[in-house]
Order: sequence, then structure tokens, then C-alpha cells
Amino acid sequence: MLLYSAERTGDASRQPRIPEAPSSGKARTAPAPPPPTATPPERENALVPIAHFTSAREGVTLAELSQTRELAVPRESREAASRLLGPSNLEDVESAEAVVDRVSRDPEALGLVPWGEVAPRVKALSVDGRVLLRPSAAEGNGYPLRPEGATVPDAGELRRIVVGGDVVLDRGQNYAVVQQGRGLDFPLDGGYAAVTGRTAEESAYSEFGTIHQFTAERRGQSGSVREYLRSADLTLANLENPVVEGATWHPDAMTFTGDPRLLPILEGAGIDGVTLGNNHILDAGAPGISETIEHLRGAGISHTGAGMDLSSAREPMIFDLGGTRVGVLNYQGVPSYEWAWATESAPGTAPLREEVMVEDVRRLRPEVDLLVVMPHWGREYLATPEPGQRSSSRTR
Repeated sequence: MLLYSAERTGDASRQPRIPEAPSSGKARTAPAPPPPTATPPERENALVPIAHFTSAREGVTLAELSQTRELAVPRESREAASRLLGPSNLEDVESAEAVVDRVSRDPEALGLVPWGEVAPRVKALSVDGRVLLRPSAAEGNGYPLRPEGATVPDAGELRRIVVGGDVVLDRGQNYAVVQQGRGLDFPLDGGYAAVTGRTAEESAYSEFGTIHQFTAERRGQSGSVREYLRSADLTLANLENPVVEGATWHPDAMTFTGDPRLLPILEGAGIDGVTLGNNHILDAGAPGISETIEHLRGAGISHTGAGMDLSSAREPMIFDLGGTRVGVLNYQGVPSYEWAWATESAPGTAPLREEVMVEDVRRLRPEVDLLVVMPHWGREYLATPEPGQRSSSRTR
């Protein structure tokens, strides 16, 4: 996730004050107001190629873009794209938002949008090795997709936020690090791999009746996982287990407990905060929540989404990223786990209930520049958003 913040430098609603002439006791004519100032035309934004979020591509060349079939471009950017790419197979799309939506749904698609329209659902690519949307590395000068006079982001105003999925300090993590003795660095020593094939198999867990088994080959660059996570301005994840002394290793059970000896994995990944509002945080009972929070505090890792009562479970995480304040909220809404919701007097998770979320969002929004909500919800193994999830995501 990339965040661009710009400071407001003026209030357009204020009019210049006309100084009064010294009073002469006579009626006087007010000086004529200054002529209206013409609004300057809005400047174009430099364009950024985008790919599906899961794409292995990190960049493209101008030649590749110009030869891409059905390169999706918003209608208002077509003329600029044609000037920059020359004769090419551009596909008119209604808006930049529609381009982002299309690319986010098609792993093979490529699109081109103004840099200010890039959203977390897609991946921004470099062009001829030049990067536009990367904090401290944005290269506006000489950027190939910058029309004359077009704006580029101020690298000093860019922030990069990485939001990870579930982290389980049990099962495979415990097996590799503790049982096999590979050490705490092992989980983060991963590099790049390329998918070489996939095979469909029948599965009752999938809404489509099939799942895919993938084959892949390693491409090297060991430690890239660690570097990717640590290099972000803010790194978040969901901690899907309590962390307790005397934790039991569960090779394949549906109960998770994390050994405190594995907590340095989160520190090594540069994880700044974790969400606890999930369906496994109570796997060690109510005391497990309290002990987990203490271990996190000792590691300097923030948390939200669970607590010893409803009020503490709803407390947000707030981070200051060089003057940009980011707030994070977390709620649990897994079917049949309403029993795990905290109450006024009992520990548990922050409940995924609309009235609770609305109240929290409205309270937090004035305090931060960006508000991130991380729900833990829905039925497992379903790729398609459920109707209730769509409506809840629009809660304001």
C-alpha cells in the first residue's frame, strides 16, 4: 500500500480584505473588486503501469508496453499514452478506477493509470528500470511516462505500508525452527520463486468445486522476504494464535499456540503491529490474551482487536510515519465465533458489528490521516466476497 499526503497551504474560501480609506465624513464609493483570477488548467499526472497484485513482474519496458495487446488506459489519459508509446494497442476504459478494477481481477492484465490513481489492489511497475512510486527512490526526472509538464509525486511525501495475512507461530514455523533446529532466521530467508505449473483438483472446500496445486522453482535472492517486510514504513500482520509459555506444538490440529521463543521472527520481519481479533486468539483461553499482550509489549509490537474487555479490544493502533498519522482497527466476524466477542466485563475480540465499527471509525477518523480497517471474517476457503462483507466494507 502506498500513501501520498500533501499539506494544504491555503484556504480558497477566504477573500482578500480591501483596506478602508480614511473617513472624510462623506459617502464614498467602495473600490472595485479585483478581477476574478482564472483557474489554471489541471495538470496531468505522470502515468504508471499496473499489474495484478500477485504478478511476479517488477517492471516493464516502453517497448513491452507499446506491444501489449489490450493495454487498458482510462479515456482521459489515452492521448497522453499515445504520445508516449506511439502506435500501440490501447484499450479505452471509462475511468482510471475502472482500469484498476479490471487489472485487480485479471492476473494477466496490464493497465496504465495516473500515479495518483494507483490503489492497493494492484501492483505498480517500474518503467525501463525507473521507479515512480517508491519512498526515497521515486525518479521523476527522466521518467519515461511523464508527459511534458505532468506532475510526479514528491518522494519525501510517499509512505509504503505492507499489510500481511495470517501469521501462525505453530505448525510449520515451530517444526522448522524448533523441531528441525533451522533457527529463527529460516522463515525470513526466503527469496523469489516462479510458478511453473498448476493442476486443478476437486475440492469440497472451494466454492468453485476445485482448487489448484502449484509447482514452482526457486529463483534465488535469499532474504528478499525479510527485506521486503523491513523496508516498509509500516508493516502489519494478523497474529493468528496466542503466545504463551509452555505452548504445545500442534502439527495438524485446529488449535494454535505460539511459543514465545518464536516471537523474534516478527521482530526480525520488522512487524510494527498485529491484529488479534481472530478465531484463534482464545485457543489458550482468556489468560492467553493477557499473556500474549504482555509478550507483544515486551517485543515493542503494537496490537489491536482483542483485549480483557470490550473497551480495550476496540482500542486502535496509531502510528506516526514522519508526520503522517495512520490508525488501524480490527474486528472478528468469523461465522459461529460470536462467543469470542469481548463484552463490558469479559475478554475477547472486537465484534464485527456495524454499530461498533461506525462508532470507532467516526471517533478515530479526525485523529489520523489514513485509517486502515483489517477485518477477520467470512467462511474459510472462499475467494468471492460475501454480500455482508461488501456492505460492511462501505461502512462510514
